[in-house]
Amino acid sequence: MMWNYYNGGWGLGIFGWFFMVLMMALPVLFIVWIVYELTGSHRGKERSAIEILNERYAKGEIDKEEYESKKKEISKSTA
Repeated sequence: MMWNYYNGGWGLGIFGWFFMVLMMALPVLFIVWIVYELTGSHRGKERSAIEILNERYAKGEIDKEEYESKKKEISKSTA
């Protein structure tokens, strides 16, 4: 008599191993994801106000007069 998954010889066969590994891995992956989100290690470094101002000036969003006045304001607030 040949054993197969219908008469109890192999359980779910290859799929049984797959689901067993999946059920063990999901809680571990969930905990890793929670720690990753809570620590914020994936977020990029925040840019300073002067970096944003320089970028806006380089893109042409503001003119030289506005750039200079905002630069003075930023230097006053950081000093």
